[in-house]
Amino acid sequence: MTDGSVAQAPQPLAAPVPPPPPRLAVAPTQAAPPSPPVIFAPQTIQLPTLKNAAPPVILNVPSAEKPLNSSPENSDLDKQNYLAQLNKRPPTIAATRQQDTTLFDQIPQVSEVRNYFQKIWYPPKNLKRTLQYSLKINSDGSLQTITPVGQPAVNRQKQLDFPEIGQPFVSPLESGKTPKIRVILQPDGSVQAFLESLN
Repeated sequence: MTDGSVAQAPQPLAAPVPPPPPRLAVAPTQAAPPSPPVIFAPQTIQLPTLKNAAPPVILNVPSAEKPLNSSPENSDLDKQNYLAQLNKRPPTIAATRQQDTTLFDQIPQVSEVRNYFQKIWYPPKNLKRTLQYSLKINSDGSLQTITPVGQPAVNRQKQLDFPEIGQPFVSPLESGKTPKIRVILQPDGSVQAFLESLN
């Protein structure tokens, strides 16, 4: 057994590796022509009616473009109808306050103060902020104190034509109380006034 020859090692077990697949030639692709756009025809859909529902209100809004066969009489009539429908809407709170600025005045002196400042208030062109002043009125209608509210009001106080302290300003108060009235002067020239307190 030992004749001096070396025994051969057994072959390792391995799976045969398949050869790579053959390369295929790829034909150049041509772009497919674009497909035509899909156009959907409008359809009318009948929905079931709602029970106990009020019919919708349809406003006749005039068009910005004039139809070819429109006559001036028809467009004026449409405009009048449209404006009449707008006028049927209830006014907003802001519109009500602008129409009657004394609606919320609790004492007549508030409207007297407002009227005074509406006559004298001409805002400077460079004014960007609202000016507010708190005016304390004596029971006899004279001005007791002027208190600016905020730095812009302090800066502009000397430029305003306030009545002199102690001089008659508004009608006397029948109750004998002393009101404090806030005056708001807007850069657009509008004036607001309301009662702050009544002591």
